Amino acid sequence: MAHSHAGYVGRFAPSPTGPLHFGSLCSALASYLDARAHNGHWLLRIENLDPPREQAGADHAIIESLKAHRLLWDGDVLWQSDRLSAYQDALDQLLTAEHAFHCSCSRAQLASHNGIHLGSCIAPLDRKDAAVRLRTNHQTYTIEDRLLGPQQHRVEDGGDVVLKRRDGLFAYQLAVVVDDAYSGITDVVR
Repeated sequence: MAHSHAGYVGRFAPSPTGPLHFGSLCSALASYLDARAHNGHWLLRIENLDPPREQAGADHAIIESLKAHRLLWDGDVLWQSDRLSAYQDALDQLLTAEHAFHCSCSRAQLASHNGIHLGSCIAPLDRKDAAVRLRTNHQTYTIEDRLLGPQQHRVEDGGDVVLKRRDGLFAYQLAVVVDDAYSGITDVVR
């Protein structure tokens, strides 16, 4: 069930690859102050989806550092490692709608086509050593940046991004979207 918040909902979402460094602390502070200035909610999500890159104890050290700096979030901490079934559900929906596909290509194979597939390396559904990638479209999306104004992005400029890695780990690109929707995030400060 998604969280229900009215109005502004911001978040800080560190990866526990090490202790909270000064740059991340500045981002957390900016996000926190923006949420409070808008009488909104500020949520904390620990993006612990990549065990090979995580540092033991970094997740709790980050939480303690935020507390020590009085950057206190609203509600419970959302742990991405607890949401694997939500990511799989979203991935299954994308695959069923043919917005995603299994791919056995390497980055080097895709480089000559700006990361976009021409179809030769799309893998069968039962292939276990394939990644799952988002099928690129040719649409341009516009978002409103409060500092820079309207910003446009063509999805194809990023290539067919990985949603689930060939090692079976879910990618940030899928998890962040699923979790931001689940939490009702309205604003992201970077």
